[in-house]
Amino acid sequence: MKRMFKISLGILVVGIILMGIGFAGHGVKNVHFNGYTPEISHRITKQLSSHQEFSELDLNVPDANVMLKTGKKFSIRYQGTNTQAPKVKFAGKVATITQKYGHGTFFNRDDGDNTLVITVPKGTKISGKIEVVDGDLEINNVDLNGVDVNVADGNVIYNQLSVEGGRTTIGDGDFTSHRTVFKGHYTVKTADGDNKVIDSHADGFILHTVDGDNKLDGVDHGTEDLRQNDSAANLLRLEATDGDNSVINIKAVQ
Repeated sequence: MKRMFKISLGILVVGIILMGIGFAGHGVKNVHFNGYTPEISHRITKQLSSHQEFSELDLNVPDANVMLKTGKKFSIRYQGTNTQAPKVKFAGKVATITQKYGHGTFFNRDDGDNTLVITVPKGTKISGKIEVVDGDLEINNVDLNGVDVNVADGNVIYNQLSVEGGRTTIGDGDFTSHRTVFKGHYTVKTADGDNKVIDSHADGFILHTVDGDNKLDGVDHGTEDLRQNDSAANLLRLEATDGDNSVINIKAVQ
């Protein structure tokens, strides 16, 4: 116990010294701890990869917003705190993206969120898994094939894409999709948040909530499960524990 107290006291003293250095250096500096090692952090914009082709993601970031979008070339770019810049490794067509996570911040001047932008050429279909602990996920016009998406604390937005198989699981946050084609059996599950599907495609759906409302084209059906063609091959299932499910203008898969 005494040893832990001495370690904590030592960290506190070092933190105060570093903060003093920050003030002396013409500005307040962020002091971030990597384990027991204090580090002065600053904002950076860093190209993590360019032109390297991939079709599968193994992504795990504890503290960053993630955007997956189409562009002219393959690219992975990061903007945020230098001490939390992700690392990228390639093995064949698999891109593994990981981010270290510090064990506390003695002093922090908020300079904005960490953001990871992943760009692939139009027509690229992505498989694999995406895990975000604290941050939002937005996917624009990039088709997914069997991707397992897990977001602990953040919102998920899908725009103009096709998803085939896989699932989306959210702890605390909302799921929203616009003009998305759901193929196969696809489940969206939120613990504390709302699910909203707008102008999208599925041949059938099931809406289930424990504490919330199920809505179809603006009509509120309360907690009653809503089912339409629930034996369809292309079936969308929305599940909310504490939140609402809403489907607006859903059409058949063509």
